[in-house]
Amino acid sequence: MSIPYKALRECCINSLCHRSYHHPGSSVSIAIYDDRGEVTNTGTFPADLPVERLMQEHDSKPQNPIIANVLYKSKILESWGRGIGTMVDECKRVGLPAPEFKTDGNFVTVVFKYNRDGVNLQLVNSNPTSTQQVLELVGILKDGEYSVREIMSFLMLKDRVNFLYKYLTPALEEGLVSMKYPDNPKHPKQKYMLTEKGRKILEK
Repeated sequence: MSIPYKALRECCINSLCHRSYHHPGSSVSIAIYDDRGEVTNTGTFPADLPVERLMQEHDSKPQNPIIANVLYKSKILESWGRGIGTMVDECKRVGLPAPEFKTDGNFVTVVFKYNRDGVNLQLVNSNPTSTQQVLELVGILKDGEYSVREIMSFLMLKDRVNFLYKYLTPALEEGLVSMKYPDNPKHPKQKYMLTEKGRKILEK
């Protein structure tokens, strides 16, 4: 199971905006373990914003406003004060527990845990022939029906050919996903949804 790309991307962007650059030789570190991923950064949380408050939408107070402003104007930083919320939402979307946020006053560490009892690992066990990409697609469609563009947006993908080859086509062939308009695959309002077989995987 992998950490959602959008969650990890948001975490790294936040690290650039909020890290302390007053420690010579310090850097943002990313560590990958068998059961978790950790992103550690020099600095701490704002004194008037406890972790519980950071989990909600709040006023952004970047330690490095010039860097944050450049990232925002270049559209790398998508919105102010929504970074942690985005990480939490993305992890929940794929069945992972919400990331943990820790600080000792000198460093901030974000911990992304792989929930071995969670939905996505059950998907792997219950349908061993499916690829990770197909399972990610199934995890997204559990919330409704979406178009190719919407699904690619959720997955942070830009290569349509790659998406069709590795995600959508295999899912259709395995009978886990179906079309809203099966008689007209190129229907302008075509959307995709889970089949009964796909939903049974989620229920296990």
